Amino acid sequence: EAAVKKYGSVEAARKWVAPPGLSRHNTGMADDLGGDLDWAHQNAARYGIHFPMSWEKWHAEPVGSR
Repeated sequence: EAAVKKYGSVEAARKWVAPPGLSRHNTGMADDLGGDLDWAHQNAARYGIHFPMSWEKWHAEPVGSR
């Protein structure tokens, strides 16, 4: 509901926000990292992860999961 208010429509909100219960987090294919994110970004490939959403520098997913 907050995303619909922010973006003006359900369609526009879906470009940025997953429907309730359907995020990559809910499916086990994403995690939000804390700590030294510079280190995480520098070493991501070594651990088979990437950061697909430039606007969320903490959001990590397995390589090839999309």
